[in-house]
Amino acid sequence: MFSSCVRITTLLSIATGLLAAGAGAADPPLSQDDFPTSRSLRDWALLPPVDALGPIPANGEWKVNQGALVATGVAKPWTIRTAGDAAWADYKLSATVTIQKPGPQPDFPIFDGEYDRWLPRASFPGLSDHPGQFRYRYYAGEFDWGSDAAVWFRYQDRENCYRVQLSSIYQEIILWHGVGGYLAVVPYKIEPGKTYKLEVLAQGRHIQVLLDGAKQIDYWHTCLPTLTGKIGVGAYQATAAFSDVSVAALPRAPATPRRRARFNTRMWRTQRWVFDGDEPICLLQAPAPPITPGYCSGMLSYRFVKLRPGYRPMYSCWVGARPDHPESAGNALVGTVNDIKTTGENTEQLVLTFNTAQPGGTMEGVNTDTLTLDPVRGTYRHDMVYVCTFLKEAKMPFLEFADPLTYNNKEPGLSNKYG
Repeated sequence: MFSSCVRITTLLSIATGLLAAGAGAADPPLSQDDFPTSRSLRDWALLPPVDALGPIPANGEWKVNQGALVATGVAKPWTIRTAGDAAWADYKLSATVTIQKPGPQPDFPIFDGEYDRWLPRASFPGLSDHPGQFRYRYYAGEFDWGSDAAVWFRYQDRENCYRVQLSSIYQEIILWHGVGGYLAVVPYKIEPGKTYKLEVLAQGRHIQVLLDGAKQIDYWHTCLPTLTGKIGVGAYQATAAFSDVSVAALPRAPATPRRRARFNTRMWRTQRWVFDGDEPICLLQAPAPPITPGYCSGMLSYRFVKLRPGYRPMYSCWVGARPDHPESAGNALVGTVNDIKTTGENTEQLVLTFNTAQPGGTMEGVNTDTLTLDPVRGTYRHDMVYVCTFLKEAKMPFLEFADPLTYNNKEPGLSNKYG
Protein backbone atom coordinates (compact mmCIF):
# COMPACT_ATOMS: atom_id res chain seq x y z
CA MET A 1 0.00 0.00 0.00
CA PHE A 2 1.01 3.59 -0.49
CA SER A 3 2.12 5.34 2.66
CA SER A 4 1.33 8.93 3.48
CA CYS A 5 2.72 11.73 1.35
CA VAL A 6 5.20 12.64 4.09
CA ARG A 7 6.55 9.12 4.23
CA ILE A 8 6.79 8.84 0.44
CA THR A 9 8.64 12.14 0.20
CA THR A 10 11.14 10.89 2.76
CA LEU A 11 11.71 7.70 0.80
CA LEU A 12 12.27 9.74 -2.35
CA SER A 13 14.95 11.81 -0.63
CA ILE A 14 16.68 8.72 0.73
CA ALA A 15 16.57 6.86 -2.57
CA THR A 16 17.84 9.85 -4.52
CA GLY A 17 20.71 10.23 -2.08
CA LEU A 18 21.62 6.56 -2.41
CA LEU A 19 21.69 6.81 -6.18
CA ALA A 20 23.89 9.87 -6.00
CA ALA A 21 26.23 7.96 -3.72
CA GLY A 22 26.50 5.10 -6.20
CA ALA A 23 23.76 2.70 -5.15
CA GLY A 24 21.88 1.09 -8.00
CA ALA A 25 19.26 -1.46 -8.90
CA ALA A 26 19.06 -2.92 -5.39
CA ASP A 27 17.53 0.27 -3.97
CA PRO A 28 14.04 -0.30 -2.54
CA PRO A 29 11.09 1.18 -4.44
CA LEU A 30 9.76 4.55 -3.39
CA SER A 31 6.36 3.01 -3.15
CA GLN A 32 4.51 -0.11 -4.17
CA ASP A 33 0.96 -1.42 -4.11
CA ASP A 34 -0.27 -4.95 -4.62
CA PHE A 35 -3.85 -4.02 -3.62
CA PRO A 36 -4.36 -6.74 -1.00
CA THR A 37 -7.53 -5.11 0.33
CA SER A 38 -9.99 -2.42 -0.64
CA ARG A 39 -8.31 -0.09 1.84
CA SER A 40 -5.72 0.56 -0.89
CA LEU A 41 -8.28 2.79 -2.60
CA ARG A 42 -7.78 5.33 0.18
CA ASP A 43 -4.32 6.08 -1.19
CA TRP A 44 -5.55 6.61 -4.76
CA ALA A 45 -7.43 9.89 -5.16
CA LEU A 46 -10.33 9.84 -7.63
CA LEU A 47 -10.13 12.90 -9.86
CA PRO A 48 -13.40 14.81 -10.31
CA PRO A 49 -14.79 13.75 -13.69
CA VAL A 50 -14.90 16.44 -16.37
CA ASP A 51 -15.26 16.79 -20.10
CA ALA A 52 -14.70 19.81 -22.33
CA LEU A 53 -17.83 21.47 -20.98
CA GLY A 54 -16.84 21.12 -17.33
CA PRO A 55 -17.88 18.81 -14.47
CA ILE A 56 -19.92 15.72 -15.38
CA PRO A 57 -21.63 12.96 -13.39
CA ALA A 58 -19.50 10.06 -12.15
CA ASN A 59 -18.16 8.19 -15.17
CA GLY A 60 -16.17 5.38 -13.55
CA GLU A 61 -16.49 2.46 -11.18
CA TRP A 62 -13.48 1.29 -9.16
CA LYS A 63 -12.86 -1.81 -7.06
CA VAL A 64 -10.10 -4.05 -5.75
CA ASN A 65 -10.33 -7.59 -7.08
CA GLN A 66 -7.83 -10.46 -6.78
CA GLY A 67 -4.91 -8.18 -6.04
CA ALA A 68 -5.67 -5.64 -8.76
CA LEU A 69 -7.19 -2.18 -8.90
CA VAL A 70 -9.93 -2.45 -11.52
CA ALA A 71 -11.31 0.60 -13.32
CA THR A 72 -14.45 0.57 -15.44
CA GLY A 73 -15.21 3.63 -17.49
CA VAL A 74 -18.99 3.83 -17.82
CA ALA A 75 -19.08 7.06 -19.85
CA LYS A 76 -16.70 9.33 -21.75
CA PRO A 77 -13.97 10.44 -21.13
CA TRP A 78 -11.19 9.12 -18.82
CA THR A 79 -11.84 8.02 -15.25
CA ILE A 80 -8.59 8.58 -13.30
CA ARG A 81 -7.08 7.90 -9.88
CA THR A 82 -3.73 9.35 -8.81
CA ALA A 83 -1.30 8.59 -6.00
CA GLY A 84 2.16 9.53 -4.77
CA ASP A 85 3.92 12.84 -4.35
CA ALA A 86 3.91 15.89 -6.63
CA ALA A 87 7.62 16.36 -5.84
CA TRP A 88 8.67 13.04 -7.40
CA ALA A 89 11.05 13.82 -10.26
CA ASP A 90 13.19 11.11 -11.85
CA TYR A 91 11.66 7.69 -11.40
CA LYS A 92 10.61 4.39 -12.91
CA LEU A 93 6.93 3.54 -12.85
CA SER A 94 6.11 -0.15 -13.23
CA ALA A 95 2.69 -1.78 -13.45
CA THR A 96 0.95 -4.76 -14.95
CA VAL A 97 -2.05 -3.83 -17.08
CA THR A 98 -4.87 -6.02 -18.37
CA ILE A 99 -7.64 -4.71 -20.61
CA GLN A 100 -10.47 -6.90 -19.41
CA LYS A 101 -13.11 -5.30 -21.62
CA PRO A 102 -12.16 -2.97 -24.48
CA GLY A 103 -13.90 0.27 -25.29
CA PRO A 104 -16.48 0.56 -28.08
CA GLN A 105 -15.43 0.43 -31.70
CA PRO A 106 -15.80 3.66 -33.74
CA ASP A 107 -19.14 4.02 -35.45
CA PHE A 108 -18.22 7.12 -37.44
CA PRO A 109 -15.67 8.26 -40.03
CA ILE A 110 -12.49 9.65 -38.47
CA PHE A 111 -11.85 13.35 -39.05
CA ASP A 112 -9.75 15.96 -37.28
CA GLY A 113 -12.42 16.60 -34.64
CA GLU A 114 -11.99 13.07 -33.29
CA TYR A 115 -8.49 13.92 -32.02
CA ASP A 116 -9.89 17.02 -30.36
CA ARG A 117 -11.19 17.72 -26.89
CA TRP A 118 -14.23 15.51 -26.57
CA LEU A 119 -17.59 17.22 -27.01
CA PRO A 120 -21.11 15.82 -27.07
CA ARG A 121 -21.97 15.31 -30.73
CA ALA A 122 -25.22 17.18 -30.20
CA SER A 123 -23.14 20.29 -29.44
CA PHE A 124 -21.97 20.78 -33.02
CA PRO A 125 -22.98 19.76 -36.54
CA GLY A 126 -21.34 16.70 -38.00
CA LEU A 127 -17.80 17.27 -39.28
CA SER A 128 -17.96 20.93 -38.24
CA ASP A 129 -14.73 22.83 -38.71
CA HIS A 130 -15.31 24.94 -35.59
CA PRO A 131 -16.77 22.57 -32.99
CA GLY A 132 -17.99 24.81 -30.23
CA GLN A 133 -15.08 27.19 -29.54
CA PHE A 134 -14.02 25.17 -26.47
CA ARG A 135 -10.43 26.40 -26.23
CA TYR A 136 -10.44 25.45 -29.93
CA ARG A 137 -8.18 22.39 -29.78
CA TYR A 138 -5.55 24.05 -27.63
CA TYR A 139 -5.07 20.86 -25.61
CA ALA A 140 -5.07 18.46 -28.54
CA GLY A 141 -5.83 14.94 -27.42
CA GLU A 142 -6.71 15.74 -23.81
CA PHE A 143 -9.91 13.72 -24.15
CA ASP A 144 -8.59 11.53 -26.95
CA TRP A 145 -11.05 8.84 -28.00
CA GLY A 146 -9.92 5.32 -28.89
CA SER A 147 -7.67 4.04 -26.09
CA ASP A 148 -8.73 1.59 -23.37
CA ALA A 149 -6.28 2.00 -20.48
CA ALA A 150 -3.55 4.41 -19.46
CA VAL A 151 -1.02 5.28 -16.80
CA TRP A 152 -0.11 8.85 -15.86
CA PHE A 153 3.25 10.03 -14.59
CA ARG A 154 4.62 13.36 -13.44
CA TYR A 155 1.03 14.37 -12.83
CA GLN A 156 0.59 17.94 -11.58
CA ASP A 157 -2.84 18.66 -13.03
CA ARG A 158 -4.83 17.72 -16.11
CA GLU A 159 -2.77 19.90 -18.44
CA ASN A 160 0.63 19.31 -16.82
CA CYS A 161 1.24 15.58 -16.95
CA TYR A 162 2.16 12.67 -19.20
CA ARG A 163 -0.10 9.81 -20.22
CA VAL A 164 0.83 6.45 -21.75
CA GLN A 165 -2.20 4.98 -23.52
CA LEU A 166 -2.86 1.41 -24.67
CA SER A 167 -5.39 0.90 -27.44
CA SER A 168 -6.76 -2.46 -28.52
CA ILE A 169 -9.09 -0.57 -30.85
CA TYR A 170 -6.31 1.02 -32.92
CA GLN A 171 -3.48 -1.35 -31.87
CA GLU A 172 -1.11 1.32 -30.62
CA ILE A 173 0.81 2.81 -27.71
CA ILE A 174 0.70 6.59 -27.30
CA LEU A 175 2.78 9.02 -25.25
CA TRP A 176 0.79 12.20 -24.64
CA HIS A 177 1.56 15.42 -22.77
CA GLY A 178 -0.77 18.26 -21.82
CA VAL A 179 1.45 20.96 -23.34
CA GLY A 180 3.08 18.88 -26.06
CA GLY A 181 0.05 16.98 -27.34
CA TYR A 182 0.79 13.64 -28.98
CA LEU A 183 4.53 13.02 -28.54
CA ALA A 184 4.76 9.46 -29.88
CA VAL A 185 2.43 6.97 -31.56
CA VAL A 186 3.77 3.43 -31.96
CA PRO A 187 1.86 0.52 -33.55
CA TYR A 188 1.62 -2.45 -31.18
CA LYS A 189 -0.66 -5.47 -30.99
CA ILE A 190 -2.71 -4.98 -27.83
CA GLU A 191 -4.94 -7.93 -26.96
CA PRO A 192 -7.86 -7.76 -24.52
CA GLY A 193 -7.44 -10.28 -21.71
CA LYS A 194 -3.66 -10.36 -21.99
CA THR A 195 -1.56 -8.98 -19.12
CA TYR A 196 1.26 -6.60 -20.04
CA LYS A 197 4.13 -5.34 -17.96
CA LEU A 198 4.33 -1.61 -18.56
CA GLU A 199 7.39 0.38 -17.49
CA VAL A 200 7.95 4.12 -17.81
CA LEU A 201 11.39 5.63 -17.18
CA ALA A 202 11.31 9.41 -16.67
CA GLN A 203 14.75 10.98 -16.28
CA GLY A 204 14.84 14.72 -16.79
CA ARG A 205 13.70 15.34 -20.36
CA HIS A 206 14.26 11.72 -21.35
CA ILE A 207 11.20 9.44 -21.40
CA GLN A 208 11.25 5.74 -22.26
CA VAL A 209 8.32 3.34 -22.39
CA LEU A 210 8.78 -0.44 -22.29
CA LEU A 211 6.17 -3.12 -22.78
CA ASP A 212 7.03 -6.64 -21.62
CA GLY A 213 10.66 -5.60 -21.36
CA ALA A 214 10.99 -4.29 -24.94
CA LYS A 215 11.49 -0.56 -25.52
CA GLN A 216 8.68 0.93 -27.59
CA ILE A 217 9.11 4.68 -27.07
CA ASP A 218 12.34 6.65 -26.59
CA TYR A 219 11.58 10.36 -26.52
CA TRP A 220 13.48 13.50 -25.49
CA HIS A 221 10.98 16.20 -24.51
CA THR A 222 12.91 19.44 -24.85
CA CYS A 223 10.05 21.96 -25.05
CA LEU A 224 8.40 22.80 -21.72
CA PRO A 225 8.52 19.31 -20.20
CA THR A 226 6.84 18.48 -16.90
CA LEU A 227 9.67 17.37 -14.60
CA THR A 228 7.90 16.32 -11.39
CA GLY A 229 4.61 14.82 -10.37
CA LYS A 230 2.46 11.96 -9.14
CA ILE A 231 1.39 8.77 -10.88
CA GLY A 232 -2.06 7.66 -11.98
CA VAL A 233 -4.11 4.94 -13.66
CA GLY A 234 -7.34 5.09 -15.60
CA ALA A 235 -9.71 3.73 -18.23
CA TYR A 236 -11.79 5.18 -21.05
CA GLN A 237 -15.15 3.43 -21.55
CA ALA A 238 -13.29 0.18 -20.92
CA THR A 239 -12.48 -2.12 -18.00
CA ALA A 240 -8.80 -2.30 -17.07
CA ALA A 241 -6.97 -3.96 -14.16
CA PHE A 242 -3.74 -2.55 -12.69
CA SER A 243 -1.52 -4.51 -10.29
CA ASP A 244 2.06 -4.66 -8.99
CA VAL A 245 2.32 -0.87 -9.20
CA SER A 246 5.68 0.43 -7.99
CA VAL A 247 7.82 3.55 -8.27
CA ALA A 248 11.61 3.62 -7.89
CA ALA A 249 14.01 6.57 -8.04
CA LEU A 250 16.32 6.99 -11.02
CA PRO A 251 19.37 9.20 -11.60
CA ARG A 252 18.99 12.29 -13.78
CA ALA A 253 19.56 11.67 -17.49
CA PRO A 254 22.72 12.91 -19.22
CA ALA A 255 22.76 15.99 -21.45
CA THR A 256 20.07 16.23 -24.11
CA PRO A 257 21.39 15.04 -27.49
CA ARG A 258 21.05 17.15 -30.63
CA ARG A 259 17.73 16.49 -32.27
CA ARG A 260 17.66 15.22 -35.84
CA ALA A 261 14.40 15.07 -37.73
CA ARG A 262 13.21 11.84 -39.36
CA PHE A 263 10.21 12.83 -41.43
CA ASN A 264 7.82 10.22 -42.73
CA THR A 265 4.19 9.83 -43.72
CA ARG A 266 1.96 7.03 -42.50
CA MET A 267 -1.62 6.13 -41.83
CA TRP A 268 -2.80 6.78 -38.30
CA ARG A 269 -6.39 5.95 -37.43
CA THR A 270 -7.35 5.71 -41.12
CA GLN A 271 -5.87 9.13 -41.98
CA ARG A 272 -2.56 10.13 -43.52
CA TRP A 273 -0.22 12.08 -41.24
CA VAL A 274 3.25 13.56 -41.43
CA PHE A 275 5.41 12.32 -38.56
CA ASP A 276 8.79 13.30 -37.19
CA GLY A 277 10.01 9.91 -36.02
CA ASP A 278 6.99 8.69 -34.04
CA GLU A 279 5.61 12.17 -33.31
CA PRO A 280 2.61 13.26 -35.43
CA ILE A 281 3.18 16.83 -36.61
CA CYS A 282 0.63 17.39 -39.40
CA LEU A 283 -2.63 15.76 -40.49
CA LEU A 284 -3.31 15.71 -44.23
CA GLN A 285 -7.08 15.92 -44.68
CA ALA A 286 -9.31 16.33 -47.72
CA PRO A 287 -11.90 17.25 -48.59
CA ALA A 288 -12.00 19.93 -45.91
CA PRO A 289 -15.34 20.22 -44.10
CA PRO A 290 -16.83 23.45 -45.47
CA ILE A 291 -17.29 26.32 -43.04
CA THR A 292 -19.83 27.87 -45.42
CA PRO A 293 -21.24 26.19 -48.56
CA GLY A 294 -18.60 26.04 -51.25
CA TYR A 295 -15.88 27.69 -49.19
CA CYS A 296 -12.62 25.75 -49.72
CA SER A 297 -14.65 22.65 -50.48
CA GLY A 298 -12.42 19.82 -51.65
CA MET A 299 -9.18 21.62 -50.81
CA LEU A 300 -6.35 19.90 -48.97
CA SER A 301 -6.09 20.97 -45.33
CA TYR A 302 -3.19 20.71 -42.91
CA ARG A 303 -4.56 20.08 -39.41
CA PHE A 304 -2.79 19.85 -36.05
CA VAL A 305 0.32 21.51 -37.47
CA LYS A 306 3.16 21.50 -34.95
CA LEU A 307 5.74 24.24 -35.34
CA ARG A 308 8.15 22.81 -32.80
CA PRO A 309 8.97 19.25 -31.67
CA GLY A 310 7.28 18.46 -28.37
CA TYR A 311 4.94 21.48 -28.40
CA ARG A 312 1.19 21.49 -29.03
CA PRO A 313 -0.24 21.95 -32.53
CA MET A 314 -0.55 25.63 -33.36
CA TYR A 315 -2.01 25.89 -36.87
CA SER A 316 -4.82 24.61 -39.04
CA CYS A 317 -4.62 25.64 -42.67
CA TRP A 318 -6.07 24.90 -46.09
CA VAL A 319 -3.35 24.62 -48.71
CA GLY A 320 -3.42 25.53 -52.38
CA ALA A 321 -5.02 28.65 -53.87
CA ARG A 322 -8.46 30.24 -53.69
CA PRO A 323 -9.59 32.98 -56.06
CA ASP A 324 -12.14 35.62 -55.14
CA HIS A 325 -14.66 33.91 -57.35
CA PRO A 326 -18.42 33.24 -57.09
CA GLU A 327 -17.71 29.54 -56.69
CA SER A 328 -15.24 30.30 -53.86
CA ALA A 329 -14.25 26.67 -53.93
CA GLY A 330 -10.53 27.14 -54.39
CA ASN A 331 -8.25 24.65 -56.04
CA ALA A 332 -9.47 21.22 -54.96
CA LEU A 333 -7.01 18.42 -54.38
CA VAL A 334 -6.76 16.12 -57.38
CA GLY A 335 -7.33 12.60 -56.14
CA THR A 336 -7.03 11.82 -52.42
CA VAL A 337 -4.40 12.39 -49.74
CA ASN A 338 -2.96 9.02 -50.77
CA ASP A 339 -2.09 10.57 -54.14
CA ILE A 340 0.24 13.11 -52.49
CA LYS A 341 3.73 12.11 -53.60
CA THR A 342 6.67 12.26 -51.21
CA THR A 343 10.42 12.09 -51.52
CA GLY A 344 12.85 11.86 -48.61
CA GLU A 345 10.85 9.51 -46.39
CA ASN A 346 12.72 8.84 -43.11
CA THR A 347 15.26 11.60 -43.77
CA GLU A 348 15.75 15.16 -42.48
CA GLN A 349 13.97 16.66 -45.51
CA LEU A 350 10.56 15.59 -46.76
CA VAL A 351 9.10 16.94 -50.01
CA LEU A 352 5.36 16.63 -50.61
CA THR A 353 3.96 17.21 -54.11
CA PHE A 354 0.30 17.31 -55.08
CA ASN A 355 -1.90 18.65 -57.87
CA THR A 356 -4.90 20.93 -57.50
CA ALA A 357 -7.59 22.13 -59.90
CA GLN A 358 -10.29 24.82 -59.72
CA PRO A 359 -13.72 23.19 -60.17
CA GLY A 360 -14.82 25.90 -62.59
CA GLY A 361 -11.90 25.11 -64.87
CA THR A 362 -10.25 28.50 -64.39
CA MET A 363 -6.88 27.28 -63.20
CA GLU A 364 -4.85 24.31 -62.01
CA GLY A 365 -1.65 24.05 -60.06
CA VAL A 366 1.27 21.97 -58.87
CA ASN A 367 2.03 22.38 -55.18
CA THR A 368 5.31 21.54 -53.45
CA ASP A 369 6.01 21.64 -49.71
CA THR A 370 9.57 21.10 -48.49
CA LEU A 371 9.62 20.27 -44.78
CA THR A 372 12.78 20.66 -42.68
CA LEU A 373 13.76 21.29 -39.05
CA ASP A 374 15.54 24.62 -38.62
CA PRO A 375 18.72 23.74 -36.70
CA VAL A 376 19.08 27.24 -35.23
CA ARG A 377 15.52 27.98 -34.16
CA GLY A 378 14.58 24.37 -33.49
CA THR A 379 11.32 24.84 -35.40
CA TYR A 380 9.73 23.11 -38.37
CA ARG A 381 9.87 24.94 -41.67
CA HIS A 382 7.40 24.46 -44.54
CA ASP A 383 8.73 26.00 -47.76
CA MET A 384 5.70 26.00 -50.05
CA VAL A 385 5.70 26.69 -53.78
CA TYR A 386 2.58 26.90 -55.96
CA VAL A 387 2.95 26.89 -59.76
CA CYS A 388 -0.35 28.04 -61.26
CA THR A 389 -1.62 27.64 -64.82
CA PHE A 390 -4.61 29.73 -65.93
CA LEU A 391 -6.83 27.83 -68.34
CA LYS A 392 -9.22 30.63 -69.22
CA GLU A 393 -9.71 34.32 -68.66
CA ALA A 394 -11.26 35.35 -65.35
CA LYS A 395 -11.43 38.47 -63.17
CA MET A 396 -10.00 37.99 -59.67
CA PRO A 397 -9.63 40.91 -57.24
CA PHE A 398 -7.19 38.70 -55.36
CA LEU A 399 -5.80 35.20 -55.29
CA GLU A 400 -5.42 33.78 -51.78
CA PHE A 401 -2.78 31.17 -51.10
CA ALA A 402 -3.28 29.30 -47.82
CA ASP A 403 -4.92 30.73 -44.70
CA PRO A 404 -3.22 29.68 -41.45
CA LEU A 405 -5.59 29.70 -38.50
CA THR A 406 -4.08 29.52 -35.05
CA TYR A 407 -5.64 27.21 -32.52
CA ASN A 408 -7.13 28.81 -29.40
CA ASN A 409 -7.89 31.98 -31.36
CA LYS A 410 -11.64 31.89 -30.79
CA GLU A 411 -13.48 34.17 -28.39
CA PRO A 412 -14.31 32.68 -24.97
CA GLY A 413 -17.22 30.29 -25.11
CA LEU A 414 -18.56 27.64 -22.80
CA SER A 415 -15.00 26.49 -22.10
CA ASN A 416 -14.48 29.18 -19.49
CA LYS A 417 -16.65 27.07 -17.20
CA TYR A 418 -13.65 24.73 -17.02
CA GLY A 419 -9.98 25.64 -17.01
